[in-house]
This record gives sequence, structure tokens and C-alpha cells, in this order.
Amino acid sequence: MSARAELSYAGGLDIDQIAEKAVTVQANQPLAVFVSATPNPVVAGDRLFYEITVSNVSNVSDTPLSAVWVYYRIPQEIAAFSRTMDVFPDASFCTNNDNDNDNGLCSSGEELQWSPGTLVAGASSTLQINAPIAEGLADGTLITVPINVTATDLVDRLAIEKTVVIGSP
Repeated sequence: MSARAELSYAGGLDIDQIAEKAVTVQANQPLAVFVSATPNPVVAGDRLFYEITVSNVSNVSDTPLSAVWVYYRIPQEIAAFSRTMDVFPDASFCTNNDNDNDNGLCSSGEELQWSPGTLVAGASSTLQINAPIAEGLADGTLITVPINVTATDLVDRLAIEKTVVIGSP
């Protein structure tokens, strides 16, 4: 199946976008993911608050999801932030573009990685990210964050994208 989204801003500017994505539907997936981003639109230079909640929606008590991991790819429109000060609970680490040791900062192009561990049936865990938006971005600029979630007991990873637009207050 495929999904298509069309964004028009201010009546037909060069920044209008169309996105198409192949979507796979899997029945009886025990993991649910909900992503919110506020405010939307967001002002360049302000902060954007992401909440990523992962839940084991299985109603069978002996169906835990182990080694649950959330991967948040940082787009270029988000400025560097601290994985210990701007992320709750603290992220496990951010990958570095040059594979150096983790310095506690998460930058554009890197991937913030966080694990709530094992989720028993009915359990949820939430990651909060207080992301600074880069200065000087034009109104209508789209910020798209790819988020992937894996677990040992899943057949496949869950891939989600959250898009927010830059706009004036």
C-alpha cells in the first residue's frame, strides 16, 4: 500500500511538497508507537518538544517485548543539543558522524538511541526531546524526523516520520 501527502503553504510557493511512501501493514503487531511534536508550526530559533511513546499493546500477559530500541535521526534543521539535559530520560547515546567517542551532544545527521528495555504486556514508556530549532530557517521549511523502533520479538522494525513546519508566531 502507499500513502501520499501534499503540503501547500501560502497558496503555492516553491516550498510546496508532495511526499509518497510505501506502507506495509502487519496484523497483530504487539508494539504501538505514538509521536507528537509541539508546537506545530514552530518558529526558527525556538524549541520543539517531541514525545515518543512506545507501548506493548498485547493483551497476553506472557508476551513481553525485549530489547526495545528507539532511533531518532536528527535532521539538519535541528541544532545540537545535550542528550543528558534536553532528553528525558537520558538517551543511551548519540552516534557520531566520525565514530569518535560520544561527547554527550547530539548533532544533525546523528542518531539518538534510547532503550526502555523490556515492555511487558500493557506497559508503555515515553521519551521526551526538547530540540532547539536552527536559526534563520524560512517560513514553510519542513522538518522531518525519521524514527525507527525495534525489539527482539518483532518481525520487522517500525518506521515513522514526523513532520513539522517552520512558521511565524
